[in-house]
This record gives sequence, structure tokens and C-alpha cells, in this order.
Amino acid sequence: MSDPRFASKPDEPRFSYTHVDPDNGNIRALSASELEEALQETQQLKKEAQCDFTRALLAKEEVALQTEKITREQMAAAPEASAPGSSSTRHVSIISKYAWDETDKFVSIYIDLPGVGNLPEGSVVSEFAKAAFSLSIRFEEKPCQELKMPNLCYEVETGKCKVVVKAERLVVKLKKAQVGQKWGALHDAERKKKEMRDERVQNGDLKGATTEELLKDMYDNADAEGKRSLREAMASGQAKRQNEGRT
Repeated sequence: MSDPRFASKPDEPRFSYTHVDPDNGNIRALSASELEEALQETQQLKKEAQCDFTRALLAKEEVALQTEKITREQMAAAPEASAPGSSSTRHVSIISKYAWDETDKFVSIYIDLPGVGNLPEGSVVSEFAKAAFSLSIRFEEKPCQELKMPNLCYEVETGKCKVVVKAERLVVKLKKAQVGQKWGALHDAERKKKEMRDERVQNGDLKGATTEELLKDMYDNADAEGKRSLREAMASGQAKRQNEGRT
């Protein structure tokens, strides 16, 4: 029989990091401040650790804490839906298709929206923060379109960011805080993942690892698409070696 303390309400998110309430013994998810405190303490302990094995354990825990923190922030940034039939129901469509590129000074995000240039003034609303932005396009007879990025790869100069409205397209111009900085991605998840892996290679459990061990770790920690790409690359490499062996 499952422990009733772990039961969650319908549609309630389940989190990995929990805490036992000393007053009633119930198990609840860590609050955002508790999660941040745990992350900072883990990072500090990792710096102070003398044993490679201990540093490796703390590095893995740091990755897990960072992942949950990002997940919660993304969930918090998503629009809330009212109950069906409610007069306050907010119809929102999340923008999922866009393209982007970068120069030394700017990151540009391109969103195709037919007729956006004909909307009344004030229909396109944007907000920029140090490492985040949100965009909302309000239509009279269609659901509101939104795009929110709470964890940009690096910081931006908020006062120099803007949205350019064209006839059939929006262009979000993000001014890089550091000129010449290579982003490589819009979100910071991949950058943080790479930094944590580099730390493991230099000072943690992957220090001195063979190529085979590094590839295995990369595969174990990849998502479904990443694993598929790695399998294809390994199969291609194996086929190439076999062909070279025949010549």
C-alpha cells in the first residue's frame, strides 16, 4: 500500500526534493527558497570537498537541484488556466515555432505572425529582465499569443532590448550584456549542463576517464533525442572502422 503522505492532489506537480514537516510528519515539496538554499550549500560543499568521490557525488546532486530549479521556474512562467466555463477563462496560445540567430552584439528571435503589423497600438507587450523576457500579442478574435523565456543563456541589457513589429513578423532583439559572448542556445540549461560536466571531467568522477567511459556517461545523461543521435554516430563510426579494416 502506498504511503498516503506522498499522495498528491489532481494536477498537482510532483517534485523530486521533499521535506518532512516536523509538526505533522507529512511530506511536502521544498519551497523555492529552501531549494535555492540547498543548491547554494551543495555548491559550497563541493568547493570545500577534499575527496574526488565526494566532489563527484555533490556535482551530481548539483545537476539535479539545478534541473528542478529550472523546471519550477518554467512552470511558474507558464500561464494559468481558469476552470472551463468560467467567465475569467484566459485563452492563451503558447508560441512554440520561432527561429533565432546571434551576432556579437545581439540575439534575434524571429516569430512569424500573419497580420501582426495591422494590430492596434499596444497589442504587442514585452518585458525584459536581466536574463529573461516575456512577449504577449493580444488579438481581438483569437487567443492571446505568448512566449516566455525565464532562463536566457546569458544576461542582456534590458534598456537596449526591443521588439520590432513588421507586417507579418515580430523580431525580438536581445542586446547582449557582454559583446562578443557566444550563446549557442537561447536557454541556459545546456550551458549549465556543459559547465557541470566540465567540472566533473576536471575535478570529479570523470577525471582521467577513458573515451569509452566519457561516451557512456554522455549517453546515460542524454535525453531521448540525444541518445538517438549518439547511437547513430556510434553505428556510423563502427561501420567506417569495419570498412577500413577490409581495405
